[in-house]
Amino acid sequence: MVGRSIAFLFCCLITAYSGCGKRPNMDVNPMPAPNIHAESQDLQEAQVAAANAKTSTNKFAFDLYRDLAASETNVVFSPFSISLALAMTYAGAKDDTESALRKVFYFGDNTLDFHKSYGEFASTLTERDRQQNDSKLMLSNGLWLQSGYNVLAAFKNTLNDAYHSKLTELDFENDPKSATRIINTAVATETEGEISELLKQQLLKATRFVITNAIYFKSMWRSPFDADDTKRRNFNKADGTSLPTDFMMKTHHFPYAEDAQKQVLMMPYKDDDFAAVFILPREKQLSVVEDGLNDQAFDAILGGLSKKNVDMWLPKFSERLSPNLKDALIKRGLGVLFDKDRANLTGVAKRSPTEENLYVGNVIHEAVVKMYEKGTTAAAATAVVGLKATAIPSKPDGVVEFHADRPFLFFIIHKPSKTILFMGRLFTPNMP
Repeated sequence: MVGRSIAFLFCCLITAYSGCGKRPNMDVNPMPAPNIHAESQDLQEAQVAAANAKTSTNKFAFDLYRDLAASETNVVFSPFSISLALAMTYAGAKDDTESALRKVFYFGDNTLDFHKSYGEFASTLTERDRQQNDSKLMLSNGLWLQSGYNVLAAFKNTLNDAYHSKLTELDFENDPKSATRIINTAVATETEGEISELLKQQLLKATRFVITNAIYFKSMWRSPFDADDTKRRNFNKADGTSLPTDFMMKTHHFPYAEDAQKQVLMMPYKDDDFAAVFILPREKQLSVVEDGLNDQAFDAILGGLSKKNVDMWLPKFSERLSPNLKDALIKRGLGVLFDKDRANLTGVAKRSPTEENLYVGNVIHEAVVKMYEKGTTAAAATAVVGLKATAIPSKPDGVVEFHADRPFLFFIIHKPSKTILFMGRLFTPNMP
């Protein structure tokens, strides 16, 4: 799809045509004379935009987690994938649609600087050669257009320049079956087959454009589990019942913290840019822990970790989820994007007397996280389908028990920026 590799995260987004918020002016003209104050302000704004690109994902992550956790038992999704796909949609939004996207996703102002900073941050994840660390991170962005559809050059340029998005024309109107298959094949390729059929229903003929973001991550643990030490133990479910589960076990020095409500453990990957973080609520403290989590609390948790000798039990699991993102985003305040009369995506294409208004008909997301003795594989995809209208002290012996034999939260993060690439909650383990 796009020619950019990233590693951890897959998201596919489909949209169509509507009217959108203020689009950045793609014609950059040199200033006739330098203005020190203006240059300083521009630099400051660029720095703010870059910071927003890194932090907005985590803010949105905990908002969405609360909504999904209220309706799902096991939860797994990629906040980075969803945010990146909607950031590209944001480039074509205007008026109330633009404002709603900015508020729900905590985006910066809809300017070219913002989009470049967001795209550049994503690109930093792919710039390093990770093969020597037995890791792989792929990121692909694509813009799929109805053949002959008159999309504004500024929108296409922004997606190409900021997000390195490849443009492909398809005939949704006359051959939606083939268009759906082509996009699904691309997504499957970019996720190494982990998301084999994101679009489980055929696209409608009214589709005018599709924005895709694909993310795939695979990495080995820095200190892998020994498969011979994997033992069958009971996982204690929230309803009081238990489930025989294969637990990976090891005693090792891990970054660790605990308090009266929870235990926290970070397990680094061989590629030190990434780590898995596990938050294990104490008995009957799950809701208390979940209610207290947000982006700032998460940063504080990561900052409070220190090396401890830990006896760790972790279920061997494979979790996959296709949550109802449309309802969750409407609940978050993004209803205007799905309103066939009010949606404004005119930053994508000018409204034509012969074309009805465009809006987003649905948002489809699928994510999978697999944890096993050697490491982790994770992928995610998001599809936005656009239509035209018709601390407690450790034990005296120095060994801390971290036995994840009850519901817990898990995260896969980019350590330098603390960005959450994947997150979820394990209520009932599904073994690979």
